[in-house]
Amino acid sequence: MSHGEQDIAARQAAYYGSLYEQHGPGVDAVASGNQVYKNLRYEKLASMFGQDHAFSVHDVGCGVGHFYEFLGKHYPERKIDYSGTEITPAFVEHCKSVYPDKDFQLRDLSAAPFPEKYDYLVFGGTFYHLAGSDSAEFWEFVKRMLTHGFMSARKGIAVNFVTGYVGYRLPDLFYGDVGEVTRFISSDLSRFFTVDHASPLFEHTICVYRDTHIRQRYADPAFGKYFKPPG
Repeated sequence: MSHGEQDIAARQAAYYGSLYEQHGPGVDAVASGNQVYKNLRYEKLASMFGQDHAFSVHDVGCGVGHFYEFLGKHYPERKIDYSGTEITPAFVEHCKSVYPDKDFQLRDLSAAPFPEKYDYLVFGGTFYHLAGSDSAEFWEFVKRMLTHGFMSARKGIAVNFVTGYVGYRLPDLFYGDVGEVTRFISSDLSRFFTVDHASPLFEHTICVYRDTHIRQRYADPAFGKYFKPPG
């Protein structure tokens, strides 16, 4: 990891730590704007799970645990093993105190892949705010995070970005260009992905799947020719 990426992680932690100190554990602590917006983002991210009934999901940039609350409310019939990672100490302390039966860790995914494997990893609003970083360098940070996240996922990852298709731009937001993001995903991660740009928010959500998971979803032998031989 470069010195610049270390700086980005530190700036992110300081930015969100300051928001938590000012606002407490509400939507303002994670700069989400409105709970309705958050719920829509979570709905888009959760589409990654498909029809899976029992699985593990790791929330990268879990904030104060709002996604865990969303899953419990909207998917009570599913057996979801939830856990989270943060680089903001106050968030981890909060989550551990409010959800003591769940695993929350203070660590930086940009430094290395996780030693554990999870079925799914979610990056919900993780890459919205530059927090003083340069956009080009931040994009390199994002690619490293997604690469390490995909290495830590058995089935896939989901991530959302502020879209570049907007009428105006704010200087402190990171705009994840759909074309640039999907080119990176298809060349470095997987050809199996979905792009959901059908949202009233100025955002898009991308779900990226492992070859092995898509094979299982589409097990008919007729699809076999579209997959590379195992190994």
